[in-house]
Amino acid sequence: MKFIRSSFVQLSFLTVLALGVSSQTPSSEEGLRAYSTGNYLESIRLFNEVTKQNPSNADGWYRLGLSYFAIGKLKDAAKTLEKAVKLQPANSDLQAFLAYVYVFDWDRRSEKIAKSVLRVNKSNSHANFVMAVLALRGHEYGESVDFARVALGTASSLRFARRVKSQALVALFASEPYPPKRSPEARIALLDEAVSDLEKYLVAENSSSAKAEFEDYLESIRFFANYYRIPGKLNSPGERDVPDPNAENLRITKKTAPAYTDSARNAGVEGTSTLIVEFRSNGKIGHIVVAIPLEDSLDMAAIEAAKKIKFVPRSKNGLPISVVRRIEYGFGIR
Repeated sequence: MKFIRSSFVQLSFLTVLALGVSSQTPSSEEGLRAYSTGNYLESIRLFNEVTKQNPSNADGWYRLGLSYFAIGKLKDAAKTLEKAVKLQPANSDLQAFLAYVYVFDWDRRSEKIAKSVLRVNKSNSHANFVMAVLALRGHEYGESVDFARVALGTASSLRFARRVKSQALVALFASEPYPPKRSPEARIALLDEAVSDLEKYLVAENSSSAKAEFEDYLESIRFFANYYRIPGKLNSPGERDVPDPNAENLRITKKTAPAYTDSARNAGVEGTSTLIVEFRSNGKIGHIVVAIPLEDSLDMAAIEAAKKIKFVPRSKNGLPISVVRRIEYGFGIR
């Protein structure tokens, strides 16, 4: 099982904005063909030529930004898109896409721009997506789900919004207070909806590697949805051991600290990643999902660390049994 990762090439589904500029030059037409075939380095070269020849070509700057974004060069993408926005400051769609790029780079300007766009157009898909991501990071999981739903309602092709919505739904399930406010059926429905969103995402995903990655993660969410359908499994806060004179508690003998990632350091991210982990009766780690997300690369590091946990299984009446527990990993800049 692998965790959900951001893949910028996989995010090249973005709606192409009609900026209403002058007729295309030969270089820009070639750049569009290069971009459409996935030859992003060539499209970068060609749109650099376009913008050098005509620095006031907003469309050229926009498409250059798209090309940089497609290969994960966020800062370069932001710089070129800033120039496009400066040339067309009234274009709210262009502003929303700049906020979209900012949010992937953990740039705080994303929120201000997205909110400004939503004051003009409440249904703007990219601005709603940005707010969904920011709400997820701010632990406002219900709001994240709501923003993602609006984004998908106006741009169903924005398939990464389904991934964010799925994360938020799992977090909404996991963050339920104890005693719970929702019924067991309502909580399970959150996981079922998270499963549905990932299923729809996989239908739209073209990358075979991404499909394999998400199929594994989807199977883990399905596992926990079915696990929590078992009566009584939602009654114990934090999946702690219930006192039982006939049982021996799960005992972790080795827990390795995860590595702090460069991308998280560059974004200045600190905090705790919380996982839901299956500890199997055979002494092996089973399914893992992120209950409370922190940052993609750190969540992935937490999962990789959890896979290496050594433990003595919980037992009852002398027989080992499988259990589910929450595991936390703290991250700080060092």
